[in-house]
Amino acid sequence: MLRFLRDRLTYANITATLALFVSLGGASYAAITLPVASVGKKQLRAGAVGLGALSIPLGTAGINDDKVQDLTKNGCNGGSFPGNATADCTPPSRSLGGPTPGREVHLLFRSAGRLLVSAIVSLYNQGAPQTTAHITLQLNVDRHPVSESVTTTTGGQVLQVPIQTLVNVKAGSHTAGLEVSAQYGSSTPGDVLVSAASVIASALPAD
Repeated sequence: MLRFLRDRLTYANITATLALFVSLGGASYAAITLPVASVGKKQLRAGAVGLGALSIPLGTAGINDDKVQDLTKNGCNGGSFPGNATADCTPPSRSLGGPTPGREVHLLFRSAGRLLVSAIVSLYNQGAPQTTAHITLQLNVDRHPVSESVTTTTGGQVLQVPIQTLVNVKAGSHTAGLEVSAQYGSSTPGDVLVSAASVIASALPAD
């Protein structure tokens, strides 16, 4: 199943999916911030509509990580296997974010603007059909969490999960990264694998 998924999860189709995701996300943000009947003759004069109004990206960076990551069970996220002692658990501090090697991109802003970060993760749940796992995707900007989403997956399921956020940033160099973790509903064998992950960040003008 994992080979079937990876054969079809190419850099090209992930990048195309993310490009569509970014474009749809940009359109949705524009729809939210543009009131009805707000565009008239005054706004359509030559030079009246600039980069800020169109949200044209000033720069884009992306990365594709195809290394397989096993979101292993431990004393924090699923307990021990039957008959074994409970494993030690030191819960990670999710409020601090941190580095995400292989899943970070960097962009330089010459002035204050907005950073649009999109990611998509391919998951394979190796557990039995009746088991569940809660997968948390967290986007970090400058290694601090800015957005989080949780998806529930069942044993044997293969799926791709997207996440997106838009944040205001100051002029300078900025880092956008993706973190993935799991919380299992059962200690029975069968972990969730991250078979691929992609991150793309776009620099947009300030409002």
